[in-house]
Amino acid sequence: LRYSLFMILYPTGIFGEVAQLVYLCQNLVANGDLLGFYVFFVIILVYIPCGPFMYYHMVSQRKRAFAARSGPPRRSGPPPAAGIEFPLNKKTGERSTTTVNKGAFVAAIEKVSP
Repeated sequence: LRYSLFMILYPTGIFGEVAQLVYLCQNLVANGDLLGFYVFFVIILVYIPCGPFMYYHMVSQRKRAFAARSGPPRRSGPPPAAGIEFPLNKKTGERSTTTVNKGAFVAAIEKVSP
């Protein structure tokens, strides 16, 4: 929803803000405040050309977000290990260890969880 509603909300918001600034400039000229008029006129001149950059930035963000959703799953295979594992045996490819290390591991587990 976030990456779809901006197509309506961004142009509407930019138009509304510029319309308010134009109305403000008209009131400043009517009251004789030319310094305020020039300040807000410069803001309008900068704001209008920057609007398309903001809009097209959101278009690129939308493409990226939708591509991430519709793409293949990122992780395949077993989930990463959580905790202690024995090292892989180079010959068999299975997890194994020496008898001494197995005994140390069992002793450590018994101290933590009797």
